[in-house]
Amino acid sequence: METKTMLSALRRTALLAATALVVGACDNDFTVPNYNNPAREDLTGSPTQATIAAAVRGIVSTHRGLKAGMVTRYGVWGREGYDLRPEEPRPFTDALIDPIDPVNGGQYFSGQYTQITQINTVLTALENSSLDEGERRAVAGFVKTFKADAFWQAAISRAEEVGLPLDPNPDPNGELTPISSKAEVWAYINNLYDEAQADLQAGGSSFPFDLPPGFSDFNTPSDFIQVNRALKALALKYQGDWPGTLAALNASFVDPNQPMDYGVGFDYSTISGDASNGFFTSPYHHAHPRVRDDAQMQPDGSVDQRVQDKLVPEEPFTLFGVTTFDEIDVYQSLTAPMPWVTNKLLLLMQAEAQLASGQRGPAITAVNAVRTEDGGLAALPGDWNGDLLDEILYNKLRSLLWEGGYQYLDYRQYDLLDELPRAAENHGVYPGFPYPSNECLARDIMSQVECTTYFAN
Repeated sequence: METKTMLSALRRTALLAATALVVGACDNDFTVPNYNNPAREDLTGSPTQATIAAAVRGIVSTHRGLKAGMVTRYGVWGREGYDLRPEEPRPFTDALIDPIDPVNGGQYFSGQYTQITQINTVLTALENSSLDEGERRAVAGFVKTFKADAFWQAAISRAEEVGLPLDPNPDPNGELTPISSKAEVWAYINNLYDEAQADLQAGGSSFPFDLPPGFSDFNTPSDFIQVNRALKALALKYQGDWPGTLAALNASFVDPNQPMDYGVGFDYSTISGDASNGFFTSPYHHAHPRVRDDAQMQPDGSVDQRVQDKLVPEEPFTLFGVTTFDEIDVYQSLTAPMPWVTNKLLLLMQAEAQLASGQRGPAITAVNAVRTEDGGLAALPGDWNGDLLDEILYNKLRSLLWEGGYQYLDYRQYDLLDELPRAAENHGVYPGFPYPSNECLARDIMSQVECTTYFAN
């Protein structure tokens, strides 16, 4: 089809241009210093404001990669789409068929703990920095919010019964931090968000560092508290703490009158030394047929607007026994941002929490804000008596498609993984990831639950 041909050609052109830049840089032995991540020794002694600011930029940049890393695997697990590569079957087989063991499947662990360690280094450096007390509190509140989210990523990626080590020992030759229970991990994350909020409240009127455009609506300590509360609501939602979720949302930026994409996102660019959005140039991401096949219709008879906006029809494409009919086109340029937390996510979480709390009417109102504005669908009547949880999950699939794996996480939370479609009998769904093998070996726990091999079922 013409749309498919144009999209593929554009992606190939962008990919070739990016490759040419990399090859050219290599041919000229051109090395770009990492201005966004100062060396750890630069943060010892009495670091300056500029050094602290550079470290904060590095934390933001690293988090962009961590967030993007959760999109594809969880997107496949939640049947949002497929990662189909003719030359490399493992992104498909690893996500749907093969056992996940610590050697090949210990994901969403090492990167998160590297980020946590860097944040701890910055927090220690603040004590001897040239910043005043208010500036130190502002930085602390900002980076502790990222630290709590990094722990959340690691925790949500493990099976329900699997805990985590909390703050890593700063001495690489010291004793490993003991593994805490999942309940202890959740409590730690919740408290860390609250610590960060208190620091932000004492952080003065501005941050002592600049933030990228994706943070432009929340670039002061007082405004960033709303992001902190939004992320805490996300953590509490997956703990099933519905009153806590609603309380955190009330202090966030959730607002049915704001645009659905209003919120915080991680920017990409084509500037040398930065990263462009690789999802735009990838030709491998194909929508699961259910995204279009199960879509509702707008009042004018056209399909849900989100299907029109995020999928590009393609000629039937079959690989590894799977046939798809649409490419995923969520990220439509090399500089398209990666959402971190958005208004539509918060509204749909609000609907979940209200439904679980017996507030069906307000839950319908929250769902309607998303389905009408984001999907172009007719509003549900206030006395609608259909399956409201199913309606919420319907909207989460299409509004949050390829943005963070929420469909998988939601189906797991509601014990609905068996309801996810299987294109073949040997396709399965996993309860989470084990620890990576190096962690299992260092702790001598290869036979324990943290290092379990999971089989698709």
